[in-house]
Amino acid sequence: MSLYHYHTQSSTYQKYNIDDWRADELKNKALIILLPLNWMYHGRTHVASKSTDLLKKSIPFAIEEELSNDVEANYFAFQLNTDGSQDVVAIEKEKLNGIVNEIELNQLQVSAIYSEQEWLPAKQDVITIWQDKEYALIRFGTDPGMSVQISQLSQLIPLFKGNIGKVNCNTHAADFEQFGVTVDSDLDEASCCEHVISSKKTDLYIEEIKNPAQKQVDESWKSVKILTVVLIVSWLVIQIYQLIKLDTSIENIKSEQQQLFKQAFPDAAPAELVDPFAGIKSRLQLSSSQSDNQSVFLDAIYYISLSAKRIAQVSIKGFRLVDSQVELQITAPNMTVINNFHQELEKNAYEFNVKIGINELSDNNLYKSILTMVPR
Repeated sequence: MSLYHYHTQSSTYQKYNIDDWRADELKNKALIILLPLNWMYHGRTHVASKSTDLLKKSIPFAIEEELSNDVEANYFAFQLNTDGSQDVVAIEKEKLNGIVNEIELNQLQVSAIYSEQEWLPAKQDVITIWQDKEYALIRFGTDPGMSVQISQLSQLIPLFKGNIGKVNCNTHAADFEQFGVTVDSDLDEASCCEHVISSKKTDLYIEEIKNPAQKQVDESWKSVKILTVVLIVSWLVIQIYQLIKLDTSIENIKSEQQQLFKQAFPDAAPAELVDPFAGIKSRLQLSSSQSDNQSVFLDAIYYISLSAKRIAQVSIKGFRLVDSQVELQITAPNMTVINNFHQELEKNAYEFNVKIGINELSDNNLYKSILTMVPR
């Protein structure tokens, strides 16, 4: 609809009407895109974790019952709050993919994609209202915003204002004084532009849509990958030199390999230094195995906690990772509860084959069992 070119030093802007993604005004600029608020789900979750990976898995299912479509049909973005909660925004993949296709097709430079509600500089105990020609954006305090017909404002304000006694809007004060509130009509486009860029918002321009095929790489192993390339190249050089009997040059290059290897791995064993190329392969295989085990362990913990929440009579007494398999020790007042937990875990942990082991009755009349979770 519009492009605002905002100047932070002078707090001024130029506004351009935009009716096509190919417009020249959009070229060669770092753009922040605001998408229609009524495309979005806005909510707040309280998932008890600080792990980004675990939050990405858990948050969609925490709001599943509030969505009007399947969880898998949406993209999700969230922002952590100081109280441990998460502000969540969801949007249908079909809608956001359409926007991203236009971005890529027209080679636009986009720095962020926000919900339209971020246009409003919402404040606690203030009703913020922005009216356009046909519709209005409204936020009651810092609650999620709404996009409504202008004619609906007179019904919404008495219904939701509660104890809020102040309105900040971009129209005449007389439009809202009837509701017994103090009205400031100084909300303008410059202050809204300033709010959009003033602080970090929940950004829907997530890595999943920026680079859908790109795997996330652990930064700590980037240098190892570079080292691997160097070692492979130098190993090939050694083979060529061996063919033409340049023994002296071969020994020099091998010495350089050993120095590179020792720089990357100060704990290098003498056997590894004999053949640095084989040594780096062994190190990478070990790292890959540890990474896979960590992923299996985190996934298992997530499914165990999900099942335990639903079968509350089960007590988790311990679990451990052995050869990529998770062994889980549980107790329950009877075998029915243990079997119910086993079935619940099988249903949730579809990535694992869940086996139940020996069951026995302890001295305190509790049934003990060991479950084994084997990745499929």
